[in-house]
Amino acid sequence: MDELLPRPPNSSPLTPLGFLDRAAVVYGDCPSLVYGDISYTWLETRDRCLKLASSISRLGLGRRDVVSVIAPNIPAMYELHFAIPMAGAVLHSINTRLDARTVSVILGHSESKLVFVDYQSISVISEAISLLPPNSKVPLLVLIGGEEKEESAASLDFHCTFEDMMIRDAKKGEVKEEEIIEFCRSKLAHYMVPKTVVFLEELPKTATGKIQKFVLREMAKKLGSADIRSRM
Repeated sequence: MDELLPRPPNSSPLTPLGFLDRAAVVYGDCPSLVYGDISYTWLETRDRCLKLASSISRLGLGRRDVVSVIAPNIPAMYELHFAIPMAGAVLHSINTRLDARTVSVILGHSESKLVFVDYQSISVISEAISLLPPNSKVPLLVLIGGEEKEESAASLDFHCTFEDMMIRDAKKGEVKEEEIIEFCRSKLAHYMVPKTVVFLEELPKTATGKIQKFVLREMAKKLGSADIRSRM
């Protein structure tokens, strides 16, 4: 019976991020979200969450940093439940029915570094921040929605909007081979640092959407052989 105990080959924990990856591969073209006129497939949802996670990381946030969200059950809240853990940060959801004083205490206690604010909660967050202790560090604010502006928005310094974070990440430009190798040098052991980086328009996949790793291995072998011949 000991051979039937859970092990990596036959058992792995199902996490929200693992669930999203599998859904994007197996059910990529199926709808994951329908909200009024907004509709995304699982593949689109994963791509949006990856972009959002990248933008959060670019703000300097990472492992164990707290990111708060005060918003109702809207698409942005749904995506942030995946994107924040993707960035390694801690998701901290604040009840929209709480009063400003309670929200202020929660923000101070959680030491949130970034707060996503739905436009309907601008007045609450504005008052909550004003109630923080004098020496408290005010977190960065990102506005969700905002088509219906409130006068209280003028009193807050929003870093950007939710959709801006998607657009900004898309406009970062191309990453150079040298930059990737240098990044790997700072994170990996010397023998694990790649000597060459190959950019592909799309990874080779099967009909079901799984990445064909054997094709990538063959490509790597050919590149290795070509590199050896060039040195001879």
